Amino acid sequence: MELVRQKTPNSFLGAQEQIDLLLTIMKMETGLDLKRKTRKREYVDARAITFYIIRTELDLSLGSIGKIFNKDHATVLHGLKVFSNLIETDKSFKNRFNKVLFLFKQQKGPDSSGENHEDQIKKLKILYEDRIKVLLLENNSLKIQIENGDTHPYSDIKKMIYQRLKPKRKDEFKRKINAILNGM
Repeated sequence: MELVRQKTPNSFLGAQEQIDLLLTIMKMETGLDLKRKTRKREYVDARAITFYIIRTELDLSLGSIGKIFNKDHATVLHGLKVFSNLIETDKSFKNRFNKVLFLFKQQKGPDSSGENHEDQIKKLKILYEDRIKVLLLENNSLKIQIENGDTHPYSDIKKMIYQRLKPKRKDEFKRKINAILNGM
């Protein structure tokens, strides 16, 4: 007996096979065993993605999703709320979700939305190109900071102090600042 009524009647896989596939994809993407009993942030976030995909793609009830992970329906509901908050605010979370959803839809069979695999691959390519652009900008920004000696948020204060100190007083200044910070 299948756990769900299929949203995509042309799917090649049964419900349990699709759930196993999704868990395998999540394990490959995150390296986490989502059935492990822990409240660490990375597990909560990964489970939220999984809850959402199971709920929307397989149309399982909250209780049925909870049974898969040995959780109750309230935990699943909370996970879906976490998902809706993070998908709007966290770009890396959104990118991970899009990648997992793409891989899941690609593996489970034909897409009912009418998109072929080429269109899906183009979307994923655009997603990765955007991510690469962001990383390159961050990398260039860090390179400029290193070249300017601005690797620390307070490096401008350090420069200002060192410009005003005589070279032989720098070590004394470091000791005094260290003593002040240790006393806090």
